[in-house]
Amino acid sequence: MSRNPLVAKVAPILLVAVSAVGGGVHTHAQDIIGGTGRQELTSRAARAPKPKPVYVTNTRTVYVTRYAQPTITTGTLSVAALPNATILVEPVKGGTGVEGTVPVNESLFIFGNLKPGKYRIAATLDGYKPDEKRVDIVANKPKGVSLSLQPILYTVRINTNVSSGEVRYAPVKTYTEPGTAEKRYRPSGETRLAAIQDRSAVLPALPKGTYGVDIRASEVGFETLLGTIDVPNDTNEEQVKLDITLKNVRSSETFSSLISDQWDLPVGWRIASFLLSASGKGVAIPHHESYRHYTDFQLISDAKMLNGVAVSFVARASADKENYYLIQLTGPNAEEPYLLSGFIVKRGVRERFQTIPIGHISGSLKPNQFFTISIKMKDSSIDVRLADSQTGSDLPLGVLIDANRNFTIGAVGIAALDKEQNQFGRFIVCAPECPKR
Repeated sequence: MSRNPLVAKVAPILLVAVSAVGGGVHTHAQDIIGGTGRQELTSRAARAPKPKPVYVTNTRTVYVTRYAQPTITTGTLSVAALPNATILVEPVKGGTGVEGTVPVNESLFIFGNLKPGKYRIAATLDGYKPDEKRVDIVANKPKGVSLSLQPILYTVRINTNVSSGEVRYAPVKTYTEPGTAEKRYRPSGETRLAAIQDRSAVLPALPKGTYGVDIRASEVGFETLLGTIDVPNDTNEEQVKLDITLKNVRSSETFSSLISDQWDLPVGWRIASFLLSASGKGVAIPHHESYRHYTDFQLISDAKMLNGVAVSFVARASADKENYYLIQLTGPNAEEPYLLSGFIVKRGVRERFQTIPIGHISGSLKPNQFFTISIKMKDSSIDVRLADSQTGSDLPLGVLIDANRNFTIGAVGIAALDKEQNQFGRFIVCAPECPKR
């Protein structure tokens, strides 16, 4: 566990396919989100500069020689360093220096034909602190020296527009998807978690590399930002500061439309003459992004059970329609008639969390008869009511409560299970509730 109380290690990364809105669909604690769609938050740094000569004005490049031998007038120098390190060998008395790069997958570079005398040996490597030493070269003798290049550990401070939340981050590798040329990201190391406190999060002790960062607000309604950062960045500084603004996507406008191009409809469903017909299993939610992020809301809809089985609605649904609350009223022809049920649907798997008998309003749930339903959601409570067909007054059906608060934001829509066939003549969503008539 990291000593920094704001940073914690979490388990190896599990990729998921959805992007959650802050406080909405919960991914596992160890996840960062993989795939495409990451924003590059920093510019890549230029490669580390070559070692700067101190005693010479000219250098020449040499290539690795594995079998250099000292002679009666020259010596050799074997320099141990990390692969890709650039090494400069320069005589202290001046003249011409020599420069070479340690080959990939090797850790030794041998310089030959060096005249006797004192030499300065310096090495640089991108992402590492430079090192240098002095050696005496003696004719007819080999000499060895080891340069210790220590990795630079960078610190990234992320300043945000949200007071609290979290940053999940992990090393990633980029690759191009065959056939699409899309840039994709594959996690390549453990995930860490940094808390956002007082609008800021600190990511400490990062070795050189590319990192995926998922920035989430605790407050409901802010979009999760998926990004990548490179350290070092274009400043080559060990302290990196980023100013990040999370987009507030909470839906606040009223949705009221029964036009086809305003809905994302399942196959076989249709809208005609301002009637939405639902036949066959599926979920329909508004098409436009601005109507897909409701928190507290009220839905008022006119619904008709064509075959008397059930009518179903979804609340706080994810864009992929895989995660949501399902609110169902069953009619006389259902296997379990006259029940108000609340379900939690995660990754398409349905689990009932509460059932309330509603036999007292059976007269309002007759097949081929429109009734008006009101669903009001606040926090984790779902208050369901029917309008009395005779007086128009509200008939309370019950309050469904999700004690675990699984979903906090998402779309409001319509669902149908296998045998449901329904029509909807009105569908109004208001935030937080509709005006009194």
